[in-house]
Amino acid sequence: MAWNSLANSATADKIRQIVAAAGEDQVSRYIHETFPPPLVAIGYYSAENAPNWLDIDKFMGWLSRSFQSSHPSLPSTPMHHTVPRPSQQHSQRSPLPATYPSSSPSVLPSSSPMPPTSSSAAQFRPLPSIPGRSEHRNAATLSDFEPEEPPPVPLLRSVVTTSQLKRQRSAAISISSDSNSDSETPPTTRKRSKKKSKHRREEPQAIVISKQFSVPELRTVTEPQSCWSIPRPGEDFAYLLDMREDEREWVNKKKEPLSMIAIIKAEDQDAWGQGTGGSLTKATKVAALDNVLCQVASHRCQGIYKCSQLDLPLLNNHQRYEPDDDAMRELWEAERAVNVRDTSSSHIRAASFYREVHEKKKCPFVRPDGSPCPGKPVYRKLKQMNYDGKYGFIGCQFYAPNQQHRFVSIYRDADEHLVLELFQNNGEFLSPPTAISASCARVLPPRQGGKGDQVCPYSHVDAFGKILKGKIIHHSCDATIRIFAPIDRTDRRAIVYLSGPHNHPRHPETKLTRKGKDAYKTAITLAGPNSSVLRTDHAETSVKLFDGMPPISVSGALANPRIKRKMIYDFTTVDNPYGLGWEGVVHFQQKMRDTMPPEKRYIQFLTSDDGVQFVLTMLPYLGNRIHVAKVSLHDNTYVRVHGIWKEWEVVIWDDKLDFRTTIARVYSQHESKEVFAKMWPALWDTIARVTGVEVKFKFIHGEGLRAVLLDGNKPQAQALGLDLVLRNKPHLSGVYERDPQKILKYILRTCVFHIQRKFAEMAKVVPDEEMGRIRRCLYLKDHAELNIFIEQCKKSDHKVVRDWISDKDSIKEWFWPSINEFLSEIPREDWYLTPGDTNLNESAHPYTNQHTGTNLPLLVAIQTAYKLDLQTEAKIKLMEEKCVLINHNNSKTMRSRRNSSRRESHHRKAVERMEATDELEAIDLALTQQAEATKQLKERKKEIRAVTGVKKTKKRGEKSKAALPDAEEMAGVIEPSPHSSPAQGTRLRFEELTNYTSNLEFELAPELEPQQFTLDGFEGFNPLGFDLENLPYSYLDPGLAQDFD
Repeated sequence: MAWNSLANSATADKIRQIVAAAGEDQVSRYIHETFPPPLVAIGYYSAENAPNWLDIDKFMGWLSRSFQSSHPSLPSTPMHHTVPRPSQQHSQRSPLPATYPSSSPSVLPSSSPMPPTSSSAAQFRPLPSIPGRSEHRNAATLSDFEPEEPPPVPLLRSVVTTSQLKRQRSAAISISSDSNSDSETPPTTRKRSKKKSKHRREEPQAIVISKQFSVPELRTVTEPQSCWSIPRPGEDFAYLLDMREDEREWVNKKKEPLSMIAIIKAEDQDAWGQGTGGSLTKATKVAALDNVLCQVASHRCQGIYKCSQLDLPLLNNHQRYEPDDDAMRELWEAERAVNVRDTSSSHIRAASFYREVHEKKKCPFVRPDGSPCPGKPVYRKLKQMNYDGKYGFIGCQFYAPNQQHRFVSIYRDADEHLVLELFQNNGEFLSPPTAISASCARVLPPRQGGKGDQVCPYSHVDAFGKILKGKIIHHSCDATIRIFAPIDRTDRRAIVYLSGPHNHPRHPETKLTRKGKDAYKTAITLAGPNSSVLRTDHAETSVKLFDGMPPISVSGALANPRIKRKMIYDFTTVDNPYGLGWEGVVHFQQKMRDTMPPEKRYIQFLTSDDGVQFVLTMLPYLGNRIHVAKVSLHDNTYVRVHGIWKEWEVVIWDDKLDFRTTIARVYSQHESKEVFAKMWPALWDTIARVTGVEVKFKFIHGEGLRAVLLDGNKPQAQALGLDLVLRNKPHLSGVYERDPQKILKYILRTCVFHIQRKFAEMAKVVPDEEMGRIRRCLYLKDHAELNIFIEQCKKSDHKVVRDWISDKDSIKEWFWPSINEFLSEIPREDWYLTPGDTNLNESAHPYTNQHTGTNLPLLVAIQTAYKLDLQTEAKIKLMEEKCVLINHNNSKTMRSRRNSSRRESHHRKAVERMEATDELEAIDLALTQQAEATKQLKERKKEIRAVTGVKKTKKRGEKSKAALPDAEEMAGVIEPSPHSSPAQGTRLRFEELTNYTSNLEFELAPELEPQQFTLDGFEGFNPLGFDLENLPYSYLDPGLAQDFD
């Protein structure tokens, strides 16, 4: 029978089961014993293709004879070895599992079947040696823990006599290195010992783990430990890990159950390796686990990776038996101190740049013979200082013009003098500061330190100023672990035995534990599959989940964003085995076809023919709404899908429900005419296929879509024209136009806002008068005015205008009719009943982005849009079912009113801004004029000082200014001064004042009289424009204002 047919038969399955149970070794022995050597040498007969040649009956007979002939009989005398008493601190722990008889560890339950006897028992290999209980745990080696190779049938101990049982009660079972109890030597007859006192001291019984291994104490734990405690000298115990009450699912990516060995190692922050992972074909019965067959894994701790310059006494003679958080923190603080040191010295910064250039910045030049450039990095001068303030750069030793040799700019924050010093002295400082140290504290767990270039990121400088290269080296550890795990993956129990202390502190929690994984998976699920690390961490659901704390509070590994990104990616791809790109989309479409009825399918069309890839998605219910729409709007959005993919949204306005609806989405990589030439037919044909009704256009069918609104994209419009020429039915439409560009004037409208945006850019360089004429092109009355306008633009003095009109001249057959009602063939009523902009599209884009996210993989973008469109479909159905609108204020009248209010508000604010601008300009002008006047006054001041020689004027407030006489004083009335202050003096009549002064008892000689001051040359000088004849007295002296004002 052929293999393909046999593989599907029950016989083939049965053969596979038998081969798997017997093992490949038995099948290989059967092949060599059954077939001639020439046939065996061909290699045809193997366990893999056993269903092709294996005779089940003959093989089972041979297998039975093989087992029966090779089964050994065990000596009836049990092994007697002494086990030390367990330590006092663990004496209260349960010594035996409930399922194992406590009377004697060497006797199996009475229900066990009797073993077959044989006169000539086969000889077993020596048992592996287990270190004595009094020995130090570091003496354990991997050879001590190699799993025994049991016979293929269950091993049962011989039944012991009552006298033998009595003799064994006081003896504990353990295994020593010189044990030979399983050899062929028959048991010797023991002499009956004398009867001892009934009050003799009983030795503690050992707990048998396997035929060759036992411990005096078994500690039960219910979950795997992140850091296991190790027995100290004088102690000896193992762990019974019982996870049968754990309801969590422990499976791998293939949904296969994990072994207990994998679970234990995955949760342990210490790394275990080497040794053996445990053979499935050489399983061991474990008495402590109800004699189930177990695989035995033996591993050694993989230690740590450290910097070669590490000099910490913390690792010297370090021994860790229990988790030591203090030592871990001390090591972490030491490394943080090194990190601070690296940022606190300009010498270290220069050394870091020197190392970077020598270790990672290789010369990229390749010689003509294909060999890399061997040039060393050297310091070279620049022609002038660069923008970073550096006068040099690091170049290649063999630099030559027009060759792509090494060029490395010196870091902006690096001291160029120190860099030059290092390059001139072969990486050595001439005078290093005393604070620099070469010691390091870089320590990594094996899963991190054993990867990459294994170079320490920190810079090390010795006491002589020499830069030292720190290498990441391995620091081995002798701690060992032995795990007995059931072969049955559903049995969630295991025995864990550790020996030998670790010689390094415990690792921080950088490995993701199951608790942290489950918590963050829940956060991702609540945040949604399109979430990023930032969105997931800060989502409201995550804040509640982590009690307001960051995710690191659950597991230290969640501080690493790479781990969280991978979890998000795995969560997203778990149901998408073909990825999130094109293949995933194809698989998603096929999955929908296989599992959903046609009315529920979303991906309606996809193609990758002739280098054109696009996907059309649509819910049939939403697509059916286009048959009652007046216009369809089409526009691209570029931010929702990652990479080169673009989303083309097809939007309509539902007049019945006053509701905007996205009826279809098309995802493509390009916006070429060739792509749109396939997208337009795919859109209209898909709607007809899924709804059962052809899409109708009013200019063709007399009903249906009155306009198609685009954003001015030329490939879209041109491809639409090609499709409409093919769909046109002249006998119905009366339109016999075969030119794709000219037929567009019957249905195409272009968004005026997109045109106004272009006008706004042109207005930056074009005068207002010319821009006003350009803006009025939307309202030209006929082709004559259009021709005049085109000629004026072609003769414009501004290149931007000439380029714009040149571009539009190539599409004049459809562009001008699409923006001007007088040039369009769309009926006047339809023109005013359809919008002139794509605002419905523009508002649909942020709505979709808000509910689905941005920068999404293609498949995630489609899946999230699918959920959004399902919600839209449900809303429409519920509105019609409940007779309630989602927005009852969304009618055409209300929308027009709100638009008018917004325009009025914008206009009012614009006027306010213009008025404020005018006022600010007036203030600026006044300030400018005042500044000019101040400048003139200062110049006049200099002129006066130059003429009069006066350099210093009296400061205000030093002396009272002279008071000018008023009218009463001029009339000759003399009164006592009303002022109480004598400094103000007494006011006199002007005539009396002159007489009084002239009647003095002495007279000055004429030559001593002071000269009278005149204002000759200062006539008309009055820069401030004051009325000098009528100055108020308060101007001369503010203190007199109360009297003279």
